[in-house]
Amino acid sequence: MFARLTSRLRNLDQVELRQGPKALRNPTHHSAPSAPFLGRLIGFLSIALSALSLQAAEARLLRFPTVHGGRIVFTHAGDLFTVPAAGGIARRLTTGDGYEMFARFSPDGRQLAFTGQYDGNTEVYVMPADGG
Repeated sequence: MFARLTSRLRNLDQVELRQGPKALRNPTHHSAPSAPFLGRLIGFLSIALSALSLQAAEARLLRFPTVHGGRIVFTHAGDLFTVPAAGGIARRLTTGDGYEMFARFSPDGRQLAFTGQYDGNTEVYVMPADGG
């Protein structure tokens, strides 16, 4: 995606360079940027900003991972999720009004301990690692 953005930026630079010699021939003439140029510039800026915001949103929401065997458990949006270590689709383990975080596997990998904040209190809870 960034390759397309940089190529668009180069195309925008070329448009500016093409307009440059005209201005040098007539130094008193100041032409406003053309409508196609402004359209390309606005399009480029909107694509660049959306790409940057998507990358930032993807990376910062996955927090406090823990690994056991071939499984990863992490916190996302206040709930616990699990995903295979090889990759795949994440599956939600907890739902509710509280905030769950800092999950840790038991030594045998069957249980999952985590910190939960419900009704203002922070407590430690234990649940099956497969959900429940």
